Amino acid sequence: MAAPTDVLATALTATTEPSDPGAPSVALSYVGRSLLKNRRVDRYTLASDSPVTVPLGSLGAIHVLGVRVTGGSKVLLGLSSADAGSPQVLPANGLLWLEGSSTGAPLTGLTLTRSAGVEETVELFLGELA
Repeated sequence: MAAPTDVLATALTATTEPSDPGAPSVALSYVGRSLLKNRRVDRYTLASDSPVTVPLGSLGAIHVLGVRVTGGSKVLLGLSSADAGSPQVLPANGLLWLEGSSTGAPLTGLTLTRSAGVEETVELFLGELA
């Protein structure tokens, strides 16, 4: 029997409403459906300034990464992939969503580092596409 898969349904709409009537507005939208081979949901309280390595558990790779920082300060994400030799650092506060494809280069590692001296809570969604 084949392993069960979840359907990941993603919908994003972002628009700007310029205060200057002559300024261009921006409208982006994305709707997607993908099959997930595996997924993981975690919550971390970052209580020290040291980086926290996020275990992948049963995931072979991360194709979809959702991050919600709930305390209002910045968290640095250390993202590793086979394509980038050394980890790339990306700041996140509020909501961050990265979604690749099953044929692209997935993330292979993730660390979380809080702003110095500021306890922070981070909620994560990690998805491996089928």
